[in-house]
Amino acid sequence: MEREVSGLEERMARIEGILEQISDRLNHLEARIQALDNRIDALANRLDSSIRELRGEMSSGMEGLRGEIGELRAQMGTQFRWMVGLIIVTWITVMVAVLFK
Repeated sequence: MEREVSGLEERMARIEGILEQISDRLNHLEARIQALDNRIDALANRLDSSIRELRGEMSSGMEGLRGEIGELRAQMGTQFRWMVGLIIVTWITVMVAVLFK
């Protein structure tokens, strides 16, 4: 009987040792997962700030582009008026030359 008790105590001690090892490993894994979670959060924050910065740069670039397009439209309007004016003057000149020939 005493042999059975000592064998049982031995088994219980082994099981407790194994459970302690498992507990240590789980704690280690939990710490690593927490570290990875922190790194992911840091990377997400960096990515968010980079995206915000890029959006700001794109927005200012688009404003500059819109301004240049507006200037180009104004120049095209001026050029169009000059061209129509020259066509009308040329047409009038041809008509006058034909009429007084």
